Amino acid sequence: MSSPLTFRDYWDTKCALSLSEHDVLQHESIIAFFLAYDGWSEQEIMDAIVVWRRKHGLPFNDDYGRYAHIMEKAFAMVACGPPPAAPSREK
Repeated sequence: MSSPLTFRDYWDTKCALSLSEHDVLQHESIIAFFLAYDGWSEQEIMDAIVVWRRKHGLPFNDDYGRYAHIMEKAFAMVACGPPPAAPSREK
């Protein structure tokens, strides 16, 4: 079984230019979740996403509704708390 991906895995992805726009959206959403979970503000997260896009040579996407939705989902997921632990298989 492989270990779960970390923030660093998404931040340092080596293939950002070959990602579809849908995959880029997923990366931005996951980055937003990790940062929201760590207590970052919406503006700080948005700044980080801009830096991530620049770092990987992606043009800025000025679809503000897209980013409002990303923030809303990230903060909603954080409000729900950490995911529950997997049930034990021991009897």
